[in-house]
Amino acid sequence: AEGSIEALMLHRVKAIEPRVVWLAGPGSKVRRQATDAVIVQIGYRAVDDLLREAGAAFKGGRPLVSGYFETSVPGLFVVGSAGFGRDTHSVFIENGREHARAAVAEIVQRDVSSKAGAG
Repeated sequence: AEGSIEALMLHRVKAIEPRVVWLAGPGSKVRRQATDAVIVQIGYRAVDDLLREAGAAFKGGRPLVSGYFETSVPGLFVVGSAGFGRDTHSVFIENGREHARAAVAEIVQRDVSSKAGAG
């Protein structure tokens, strides 16, 4: 409501780069969007193409993740059913929220640490 997060409806992500996302909007017009972070919300049954194309390691159809749900690609986190491949019968909203808490806590800790080291 206060404008710090812009909602871009009807856009498709074309590429994600450090600090930049390339989006195709209505009429296929490509837009460069500066960003600090990207949160991809892809629904309950995740298509893992994005993770695979980003180079995340998999084992048994499931991305390998750390205890705070970071993939093998530094800075690429996956939470909820997207981190469990076809094993979605054990992931629910309740424990998916716990995954998100762990990932966000790690991201915040890194951000705080990097700012402390810069000063």
